[in-house]
Amino acid sequence: MHISGAVAADIARSAIGDTVAQAYAEHTLCSLGWMIFPEGPVMRILLSEGASTSAREAITALGLRGHHIEVCDPDPHCLGRFSRFVRKFHRCPPLGTDPHAYLAFILDRISGGQFDVLLPIHEQGLLFAKVRERIARHVAVALPSFESYLRALSKVGFNRILSELGLPQPATRIVTGVKELMEAKSFPVFLRPRSAPRAGEPGWSRTTRNFKRSSQRSIPFMALRSR
Repeated sequence: MHISGAVAADIARSAIGDTVAQAYAEHTLCSLGWMIFPEGPVMRILLSEGASTSAREAITALGLRGHHIEVCDPDPHCLGRFSRFVRKFHRCPPLGTDPHAYLAFILDRISGGQFDVLLPIHEQGLLFAKVRERIARHVAVALPSFESYLRALSKVGFNRILSELGLPQPATRIVTGVKELMEAKSFPVFLRPRSAPRAGEPGWSRTTRNFKRSSQRSIPFMALRSR
């Protein structure tokens, strides 16, 4: 059975008596065998990766709307590949070890006119922002400037942006060693690395030993106090 997204939300509101998030309503109805058709044109969308839960969420949200979705990822067993909404999987070179080959692969896929949108999911967006004009010749892509993306990419950089804009955030302290961390006067705190560690890089693994190794390499950490 096919219904519109607006009708799906109306059904959820009448059933639950509240303004439930429309995505939740659509997901529930789809699980019952109902398909939500798009209220606008169907878009042909290429996702930059399919391994993360973020990609999986995007696939579900877009798939429920009836859009055509294809996914790129170096892992043939990535999470997103097995969604019923994914029409085609493209095995690409890994961005982390061969960014030039990854970019060439993406440009080759979008240059033929078979896609309307390139959707960056994670750090692929930083690479795409560097060559945004080349990508925009072929598909629509929503990206800030490379400089803005680079500044906001790390948790430390994003923390500073929020502070400059006066936007609310958890009480945060940037620490570079165990001694500074031990000076925390209130607990609990959440310890976050500056950015998600890539393969082979030091990062937090819930042990003091590994944290000491990371701090010795002067990698900033963020201690966020829980309220």
